[in-house]
Amino acid sequence: MLHHATHSPPTQPAPDEGTEARYLPDPLRHEATDAPQWFRRAGLDEPTVGEVEHEGARIRYLRWPGGPGPATLLVHGGSAHAHWWSPLAPLLRSQGPVVAMDLSGHGLSDWRPDGYTVAQWAREVRAVALATSTAPPVVIAHSMGGIVSAHLAVTAGDTMGRLVVVDSPVWDSAPAPEGEIAARANAPTRYHADPEVPISRFRLIPRQECSNNWYMRHIAWHGLTATAQGYRWRFDPQIFAGNDGGADAGNRIARFEGSLSDSTCPYAVVMGEDSYLTPQAVEVFGAASRSPAAVSRHGRTPLALVPSAGHHVLLDQPLALVAAVRGVLAAWR
Repeated sequence: MLHHATHSPPTQPAPDEGTEARYLPDPLRHEATDAPQWFRRAGLDEPTVGEVEHEGARIRYLRWPGGPGPATLLVHGGSAHAHWWSPLAPLLRSQGPVVAMDLSGHGLSDWRPDGYTVAQWAREVRAVALATSTAPPVVIAHSMGGIVSAHLAVTAGDTMGRLVVVDSPVWDSAPAPEGEIAARANAPTRYHADPEVPISRFRLIPRQECSNNWYMRHIAWHGLTATAQGYRWRFDPQIFAGNDGGADAGNRIARFEGSLSDSTCPYAVVMGEDSYLTPQAVEVFGAASRSPAAVSRHGRTPLALVPSAGHHVLLDQPLALVAAVRGVLAAWR
């Protein structure tokens, strides 16, 4: 359960946002006394909302201004949203703007009535990259976002200048997370008059504990939308459904079906040291320094481990993640 200050929630939820492109303003943003100063300062750096129409859906993104150079494009994981990255976005500025996107079925972007595929999500990343960057951007992608971006790297890698996958199962033998994530596709939608109820019940997938309650509350709050029936989670439960509804339903957001050795752009890997994926990642990518061709046609694959972090590296060790990303990007210079 999250521990935070209390406030009086609205007596009636706001009308459904529908086509309104905004996240709910957080009434406790400036009251997060347990949050570190850098986190509260980052909250003052407000992004603008943009959108691109792609294959019948509005794909929206948050944008922090920067210089004239290539953008840094941030991609979230499954059932997440752009605000997972917003505290770190100002710290990841380089030559150009920073953009955190919402894949379809997530955040502010449209839901797709015909379902979702990794290939389609990858094309959305490409569309946002083309719309927001003066040159192929650095793409930093967590978990399922890494699977999506890895797919783009092997199908249209010229779209990206560099790819950094963060605790993402981007090799064919990667273990699936514990628990049946596909079952969530059929879970009923629950509405709450008080937003603090779903926030207090918020849990990470894959399951893990996180001691940074201020970051947990941030992503939980922005994961909610207000409707006439009450507050509900923003993501479309059908993102968890398999393409064919078979026994492997849901695995498409839990592992990568391609091979990063076919990537046409350089890539790096950042893992939480305590992640369930890390033992295999070290076996796979640790071999890159001894046999580069086994992993990447671009030579040694930079691999960084973030101490005291599980799969959700952003939440466990946010500043250490920023340092690790900067380190692997510097390795290419």
